[in-house]
Amino acid sequence: MSSNVNHKHDPKKRRRKQKACDSCRHKKGDGMLMPGRRCSNCITFKLDCAYTDGNQNEYSETYVKDLERKVQNMETLLFQLLPDGDSLDSRFTRTRRPIDSDDITTEIEKKYLQDPDRAFLEQLNIDFFGKSSSEQLTGTAINLKYEYSGKTYSHAPVMCRKRPEFWDPIEPLDHQDHIMRTFPEDDLLQSLVNLYFERVNILLPLLHRQTFENSISEKLHLKDQKFAEVVIFVCAVASRYSDDSRVLFEGQQSTQSSGWKWVHQVLSTLRLSIGPSTLYDLQFICLFAQFMLGSSVPYLCWTLVGIGLRVAQDAGVHQRRRRDSPNTVEGELWKRAFWCLLFIDRVASSHLGRPCALYEEEIDVELPVECDDQYWIHTNPEEAFKQPAGKPSDISYFNTSLRLSRLLENCLRTLYLMEKSKKSFGFIRQDWDRQVAAELDASLDNWFDSVPEHLKWDPDQENTTYFNQSAALYVLYFQLRILIHRPFISSSKDLTPCPLHICTNAARSCSRVIDTHRIRGHMYPISAFGAFTVGLVLLYNIWYRKHHDHSFDVSHDIDLVDKCMKTLEDLNTRWQFGGTSWSILYEIASVEDLPVPDSIPPSVDTWNGDYGFGLLTNTSNPSFGSLIDPLSTSWFTESQIQPPLDALLDSDITAGWFGRLESDNVNLGHSYSMAMSESTSQWMDMIDMIDMWNRFHQGTLDVSHLDDSSTWSS
Repeated sequence: MSSNVNHKHDPKKRRRKQKACDSCRHKKGDGMLMPGRRCSNCITFKLDCAYTDGNQNEYSETYVKDLERKVQNMETLLFQLLPDGDSLDSRFTRTRRPIDSDDITTEIEKKYLQDPDRAFLEQLNIDFFGKSSSEQLTGTAINLKYEYSGKTYSHAPVMCRKRPEFWDPIEPLDHQDHIMRTFPEDDLLQSLVNLYFERVNILLPLLHRQTFENSISEKLHLKDQKFAEVVIFVCAVASRYSDDSRVLFEGQQSTQSSGWKWVHQVLSTLRLSIGPSTLYDLQFICLFAQFMLGSSVPYLCWTLVGIGLRVAQDAGVHQRRRRDSPNTVEGELWKRAFWCLLFIDRVASSHLGRPCALYEEEIDVELPVECDDQYWIHTNPEEAFKQPAGKPSDISYFNTSLRLSRLLENCLRTLYLMEKSKKSFGFIRQDWDRQVAAELDASLDNWFDSVPEHLKWDPDQENTTYFNQSAALYVLYFQLRILIHRPFISSSKDLTPCPLHICTNAARSCSRVIDTHRIRGHMYPISAFGAFTVGLVLLYNIWYRKHHDHSFDVSHDIDLVDKCMKTLEDLNTRWQFGGTSWSILYEIASVEDLPVPDSIPPSVDTWNGDYGFGLLTNTSNPSFGSLIDPLSTSWFTESQIQPPLDALLDSDITAGWFGRLESDNVNLGHSYSMAMSESTSQWMDMIDMIDMWNRFHQGTLDVSHLDDSSTWSS
């Protein structure tokens, strides 16, 4: 006992007085024990010894423990009432909107965790506003009000005098609470849902399978209109992978009509909601964009994802959650929908030569959790969202693709800027573009080295999911490699190694991946975009070699072009733009005596061989054309004009054909490099390329600035 007492009164153990000064910040400062309360270090170095920053206002230990106890009690009660924890109810509600006042978790948040600013905005039905908004000033005024009134939020509710005639949204008079939808038969519905998750969701993980299937089994699609629209578009997207004749438009034999009968019934009754957007709205837009990507107006996809990203911003999904916020099914689905839209936007922007809707510095949200769907929900909340150790998650592919898409965005924002933007960003020094390309190349190499082992390209990969994901990943990788060096293909600058050599090697590798993917029976829209780009690069290389290296054997590259055209031909049976791309490659290859296929592929039944940009028509059913593309009659009238294939080489006709685009992007007198600097549009590049090849063939194109072909390897 005495030893304990002596130990207690030992001055060396009384650490409370050993407080560090502002300058030292040492754990065992001796300032409190020194004369004048100046520590040894400050005396030695002649510093002021002050203790101004040490005292901080802290909540009492009793208050903190009381809050912890209440939260623990509420968690126990919630687990007893809802054992599934993270499972969703029959409707998705917005995570950033107030819910019923009798919800016990909301009451806890309002009473203990919520600040007046947040509560005020929630009562205004406001989701997200940035720093420049009036919300910041409103919050300051509210705080000042409470400061002078001496009241707290729990005793002084804000906006208690909301007049419904000003605050409640007004629904349109013709709004129908319930619209009858025609769904596929139960067996077909189940088949299409399976196809969607096996073929589509593995690449764009928009939905959570267990939640989606549970909602269907509960017949939610017969009660909730927004969920019904999601289900219908899931069926429409999946129908392009189905061999069941019931997915075709009534009375049609063409597989290009797959899914359109369900799309039309949604679009014909679609109403613009003036109420708060929901998760279903975001999912619907994403599915709509995916479906239109395979139509005769694929550029509509870019417009749709832009709208979807605005909806996501309105909900604040692009912002990071609080660090202590647990993962929930609904929160993760919001995040997935946002990233899916962003990925489509970046890829579509690169192919259309248009700006992205959101840039990286405007995004703060985390990447999707790398956890497979079956591990999201667990009876023990501590085990939810935990991927088993040693098992790669299917989402690792998507996150790897998103990291690659960041490089894609950087490429578009630097090498493909407009001249005015280049000056604004200070890109005026000599050879700045070479330095940017070198940095992008290095970043792309680092990304390549970081690809997870199970996603590295293996043509003999037995796991179908990993094989499809790896193929999509490497097709995008090779396209980006080409995109980085494309502006320098016909540049007068002497780059080493030659950009044409880099682009050609990337195109050859990409064509092999695409062909292997096709042979194993898998078709995806990204393969069509890749096959078209690769075919153009290979044909460019063939034309150059034929005129500058007569000993070069073009048969190898011709064989690779043929593989690309076979891919486009196969895709054309379900995705219309595959046929358009096939026709363009065919016309380019047939300018001279290249061994191309004898004739264009037979037109798909009832579609009149629509390989141009015309919309779908049907001679036996006059109304079918408008039903197939219901948006076309008033929105895309100019795109319905289909030029004859032999007119592709006529500069005057092609200039008029693309008259709906910016005129400064369709100047065939510009050099190829200038055209690519102004726009990344593949259609514009194709026209410039054709014009250049014509001049090449006529001997009027100067190519003396290109490196000697003997320095290249095939």
